[in-house]
Amino acid sequence: MAAQAAAELTAARAELHLRSELASRDAIGQAKGLLMQRCGVDAARAFVMLQTLPQDLNVAVARIAERIVEDHTASP
Repeated sequence: MAAQAAAELTAARAELHLRSELASRDAIGQAKGLLMQRCGVDAARAFVMLQTLPQDLNVAVARIAERIVEDHTASP
């Protein structure tokens, strides 16, 4: 019974991780599009911008992307 519970716990953790990764990927894509529009850059340059900010601020790329999207949706 303990083995079954451990297997189910592992599966649940894997599913949560996958959902988190998919949400992060979506936020990064949205942020990349916003940077392309705002800064007049192509997709490759927007992605480099997204990678550079977290290095300077010691924050995850996904969190920076979420903030860009949040700021955009909060703007009138």
